Amino acid sequence: MKRFLAFLLMLTLCLSLAACSSSDEGGQQEEEKKELPTNQTTEPEGGEEAAPHYRDIMIPFEDLIPAERIVILQNTLNFGREGFYTEATKPVAEELTLDGATVKGYKLTHALSFLTYGYENGAVVTDAAGNSETYTKEQLEAAYVLIEDFQSYELPRLYDPASGKLFADFDHLIPEGTEQKEMVISIVTEQDRRFPDMFALVGWDTASTNYHVMATDKFFIPVTPVDYDDGELRGALSGSINGTFPDCTVAQGKINDVIYVEKVVN
Repeated sequence: MKRFLAFLLMLTLCLSLAACSSSDEGGQQEEEKKELPTNQTTEPEGGEEAAPHYRDIMIPFEDLIPAERIVILQNTLNFGREGFYTEATKPVAEELTLDGATVKGYKLTHALSFLTYGYENGAVVTDAAGNSETYTKEQLEAAYVLIEDFQSYELPRLYDPASGKLFADFDHLIPEGTEQKEMVISIVTEQDRRFPDMFALVGWDTASTNYHVMATDKFFIPVTPVDYDDGELRGALSGSINGTFPDCTVAQGKINDVIYVEKVVN
């Protein structure tokens, strides 16, 4: 009888230990399930949705109203990515003869075509030293921009192979005879152009007007008077011309391959 009772006691103890072990394993498995990672995006606290990317909410290019512009000469000629040009329509350099040597030139009309209000009455062309000369519409349309390499530090030249007219160290040109103020400006490698300086050069109001800074692929960012006070365009070693605005929050204040700056029409 005593042996039988001892056997029952041992059996009960074994069953109890087995039950405890099973319970612990089940709890551990449940904890492991809770810690498994998921592919779901964590919702922002307070039920707020993540802010949309600027490119997804920017005004379509087709809805912009053309207005006065500052056109960047080199980026109207140097094809980097599709937008205003495609591989089939990009400007192509022509071989010209200057002083018995062969040089490469692009038609100046590529840049002039980006002016909203044209150049019917000609333009004042200015070099890097501040010397100016007036070109007629016909002279502008006959001129080529001599650029051997877009990564070069050399200033471009304007050249008419038919007449032999040469204008060295081109800096900018401003069309004449219109109420609207526009400009085509040159920026070479490692050259900086501050926005307040460019606006003063063309005669734009620097206190109250907003602008769109446009890239060659038709991406653009809006710039306010607060933003452009410290903004600049710079010629990169790669040959591209890029804009930075330390105070601008849109696109982190950076835009590459700028082709023109345009006033915003409300």
